[in-house]
Amino acid sequence: MPEANQAVEAFPLTIINPESLPSLLSALANAQGEYKPIKKDKLVEQRLKNKDTGEYTGRAITFYYAELSSILDAVRPALAKHGLSFFQPLHDVDGELYLYTMLGHTEGCVIQSRMRVHAAGDVKAVGAMISYLRRYAASPMLGVSSEDDIDNDGEGHDDDEGNQTPPAERQPRATPQRRSSAPEAASGVTGTVTQGQLKNLLLKIKTSGVSAEALQALLQRLGVPAIAADMSTAHWALVKKEVEKVVV
Repeated sequence: MPEANQAVEAFPLTIINPESLPSLLSALANAQGEYKPIKKDKLVEQRLKNKDTGEYTGRAITFYYAELSSILDAVRPALAKHGLSFFQPLHDVDGELYLYTMLGHTEGCVIQSRMRVHAAGDVKAVGAMISYLRRYAASPMLGVSSEDDIDNDGEGHDDDEGNQTPPAERQPRATPQRRSSAPEAASGVTGTVTQGQLKNLLLKIKTSGVSAEALQALLQRLGVPAIAADMSTAHWALVKKEVEKVVV
């Protein structure tokens, strides 16, 4: 058995006071059952590369992710309730900057990982990298998902039932809940589009390569007055379906 206060190296984690690890894991399991829903409300566009050549294909996907602040807002009450603390200090090791991600328990056990910060560029660039690394290190340590599950080809994510849904059938959302892949026009929904839906549609149009003239002709053919914040979800679904047929 390891002695008290001995750090156990278990790639990629370091465990401090491992004799108290069962208590930490029990507390974490209880806390995870009480996490609040994480709001994945930030939309990002990602250009796709060819797996074999590494060159950009001209296609792109859009997906939602949660900022670190949203993740922490969702988990902190449960962590505190069960005697857990979470922190991410920065530390210089022989001239190299490292981000440490640490999960501690009141009985003294700490699980720790570290990632090297490849600091380059100006202060803003370094700060952006640190923010990026903090989010990516926090999610696995806390046992949460901070973004949609999409592979490098842009192939689909797992929905709530574990089924793979390709991007062409996905609908954007203004809230973190998964939404049905069935077109809203077919379901009879005729409400007004959300900001997230409108933003997603505009991104699809931009990445599809449809010209302004072709888009205007498409709207006239579909009987859609305009792409605007007050357009109906039925019109939104019609335009989205046609745009997704375009191959760049």
